[in-house]
Amino acid sequence: MMALFKLAVGGWKTWAIAAAVVVAVAIGAYVKGRVDGASICDGRLATAAAEYAEARDKAVAAAEARRVAVARHFVEIDARYTKEQSDAKLALDALRRDVAAGRRQLRVAAQCPAAPGVPAAAGSTGLGATASARLEGPAEQDYYTLVDRLALMEAQLRVAQEALLKERSP
Repeated sequence: MMALFKLAVGGWKTWAIAAAVVVAVAIGAYVKGRVDGASICDGRLATAAAEYAEARDKAVAAAEARRVAVARHFVEIDARYTKEQSDAKLALDALRRDVAAGRRQLRVAAQCPAAPGVPAAAGSTGLGATASARLEGPAEQDYYTLVDRLALMEAQLRVAQEALLKERSP
């Protein structure tokens, strides 16, 4: 019986070698499974990274195209309103020259209410019934300055409004 046992068992060295082979096969299978799983994960990760990069590139290109379109629109707005402002300034300068040369008159439609406590007859000593009020030197220059600044302010307001509308529109 002992001989049969020795044959079946084969000694401790045989068992140690068999155990080492089993352990090596198990470790190999484990490592292969990890590598296969990692390559599957790496494949999914690579696909996700490629999709993200593609979506990012599309978003960046769309944002750049929008920025270029808005910048182009602002250049067009600026050119149009700069021309309008220049034309208004030329018209005001022409009016100023005509008034200075006497070809045109700058008249002011004004009503002067009587001051409290002043009789109505005493309040109209300066101009006759047919005369109209006129601006004198510095007041006339102030008028031109006000008209010029009003035209500038209106142009700036129109530019700002149009820019806001363009920026808010998709």
